[in-house]
Amino acid sequence: MDKKIITLLVASSFLTACNSSDDDPVVVEPENQAPTVVVAETNTIVEKNTATLAVSASDSDGSIASYSWEQLSGPTLAISGADTNTISFDAPSVAVDTPISFKVTVADNDGEKASINIESTIERIETDYLLAGQVVGDMFMGKELKASVATDTATTTINEDGSFSLNLLVDDDIPSTKLVKIATQETSGINLTLLLPALSALGDTTVAPARSVKAIGINSTSTSVKQLADLFDAESLSVSAVSTALYSLILASNEGVEPDNMNEIELIESQLNPQDIVLSAAVVKILLESDSIALPDGVDDIIDLISDDEALDSFVATVAETDPDLIENEMDAVIADPNLTPPVDSSSIAEVYYQTEPVAPTFLARSGSRYQFDADGTGKLADSYGVSEFDWEIIEGDIQILYTNTVNSLSYVSPGSIDVLSQEDIDRLYAAEYYQVEVIVSKVSQNLTRLTTGSALDSYFVDTVTRYEVTPIMLESGTITAMWESEGEADYLMRKSTSEEAQFKSAELSGMLALGVYNAESRHNVLFERLDFETDGTGVSVDNQLSYTWSVTDGVLSLTFEDFTQTFTIIDVVGEDYSTYSEVKNNAGELIAVTFGVATFIAEDVSFDETNSITGADRYWQTTVNQWTADSWDEERLRYCSGESNGSSCENGSVFFGFQTLSDNTGTRYNYAEGMPPSLINYSGNPLNWSITSNNRVIKFDHVNSCFDAEAVCRYREWYLLKVEDGILGKRYYVQEVDYKRNDSQSEWYSFIDFRFNQYELIDLDYFNQSTSEVQATELQRVINNFGYTHLGFNALFQ
Repeated sequence: MDKKIITLLVASSFLTACNSSDDDPVVVEPENQAPTVVVAETNTIVEKNTATLAVSASDSDGSIASYSWEQLSGPTLAISGADTNTISFDAPSVAVDTPISFKVTVADNDGEKASINIESTIERIETDYLLAGQVVGDMFMGKELKASVATDTATTTINEDGSFSLNLLVDDDIPSTKLVKIATQETSGINLTLLLPALSALGDTTVAPARSVKAIGINSTSTSVKQLADLFDAESLSVSAVSTALYSLILASNEGVEPDNMNEIELIESQLNPQDIVLSAAVVKILLESDSIALPDGVDDIIDLISDDEALDSFVATVAETDPDLIENEMDAVIADPNLTPPVDSSSIAEVYYQTEPVAPTFLARSGSRYQFDADGTGKLADSYGVSEFDWEIIEGDIQILYTNTVNSLSYVSPGSIDVLSQEDIDRLYAAEYYQVEVIVSKVSQNLTRLTTGSALDSYFVDTVTRYEVTPIMLESGTITAMWESEGEADYLMRKSTSEEAQFKSAELSGMLALGVYNAESRHNVLFERLDFETDGTGVSVDNQLSYTWSVTDGVLSLTFEDFTQTFTIIDVVGEDYSTYSEVKNNAGELIAVTFGVATFIAEDVSFDETNSITGADRYWQTTVNQWTADSWDEERLRYCSGESNGSSCENGSVFFGFQTLSDNTGTRYNYAEGMPPSLINYSGNPLNWSITSNNRVIKFDHVNSCFDAEAVCRYREWYLLKVEDGILGKRYYVQEVDYKRNDSQSEWYSFIDFRFNQYELIDLDYFNQSTSEVQATELQRVINNFGYTHLGFNALFQ
């Protein structure tokens, strides 16, 4: 709009005679008015969404000529429309609500300017988790409780009855594998801690963002609101002595570092012994409840105490001096207290449990069983013997199992070891030269009492009733048979799930993979074979040239051979090594075998050469075929004895076994030494000649003069090298091994040890003498050993 000019014309008489003339016009311009600018649009800005901001400008005596937007603070933004009244930009991802500000300047057609500052906030997208539960310990009533995941935290005050509830707001960019930690906040050093499963395990509890306006920013559809309390009752989250013991032992197993995600904690939990958890919980309980027993000098808090083996052992010994029965009594109390070991209900039982023993770090479980609990009260137990059927129910918080159809195993024992046989029957059997009798072994029932529950594993105290029946023996004097039942106790680690990462993936299966393949003629129904996977879904076994087709469905690998189909489910993962559960069905769809084993990818670029095939006289390859269990190790020291030691000898023999190779192609298969560590002497074994074959991937060990009828070889072992990695003790050699024998120099060879997986570590020959931590019965170990647990071992493997 043009400015108006007001002209005042002053007229006067035109007097010619007076020589008068007109005056010039007088122009008066009023002062220009500055424009005005105000915020016109105040949309909420949500991260990872397109946002707009707008102003409205006007000029009372002219027009708006230009707009100029300038960002003053906040993350740098790529702005569109900076010369208009409305800008837009893509809001970046933010971890917290993040302030931003702009300066908007407008100019009118005369160049007069006005400006305004606009402040706003980029709000993060977050999920609101309601956590509710119970803190078990009177001293914490009315005190502060803190929950955290990654950098997000929330606090609340514990109610007088120990209950709590709080809302934990979690940024949507925090990985779903992150763990949630809940802990009391006392300054005395006596605190309780609980680790919850990863956010991904709480998928059914996702709720809308805390502010409804954010939900609008995310999408236009409504968001389902389902709080954690819908899944858990008020007592379901228990911050207690048991949860603190579990947390502390996890730290101790992870070099004092808190695990970063669920995958890490699953691996650590698989290495923990339930006995250790119960004992540590008893220690926490004593410190919480005792007026006379306190943390040792120099120990700042409970977690530091339990995480330090020496400190814990010293504390247990000190307590035992004052009251020898206190810790064992408190361990009983931990198991009996429903607030510490919550009773099982139908909703808390996993449909499928994989039962294994605790494993040593960097190793994988290589045997176990699978429990399936169906909703109709029936179930199945699958182990190396086959599949047994059972009925189950929950009675007073325990799972009670009654076997209805069992797969039996066989045992061979001397008649004199059978208590129910009369001495007359024992003498008759020996007289008839029956020095061993066949016994049919079958499970009758089991009672499972849950000890602890973790993110990936539950632990149970299991009472098993087993029936033994001597196969009838026909003698001239009559038939001899016997039947009896016995009761045994054990602690079980029960994996209740496998993570999403622990799955086979089709894209990763091109190349060579070694795993246990069903073979009805082998000793254990399985051979550890090398399989060549083609990308077109076909493959062939390198060892027996059998062809197969393969596929992956929901993370489960399926191999279809001519006569059977075998599926593999990953239970655990360490690097490129997998612990697997496998089922085998014939072409009629009938289950004919189940196996537990290991699968590992085969490296392409490894071989035996002069740098790695010669151990020298001071070193040897020590087997770990049976040393994958946690109780085979004392932290990072391999125990010399298999099982217990009485100080002067190993009750069940030693683990000392391995191969030594010298530069002249001779060597020794070591399996014996005199004495006990640290005074072992006179290492001995079978003399060997060794050679490298098959494109330097195979090393062969010939037993020198192993035939009784001639100076010839009647036994040899071969390793196919799969890969070499760093182990706990030294370089770890992953091999597929097989052992062949013949009865004499003229006999046919036969497989004494079928193709199997093994790991050897290169160590000093004098390694066990160097160990300073060889097992001496500590007070802590005494308590554990006397508590009443006995491990149910798996089938022993040949060395």
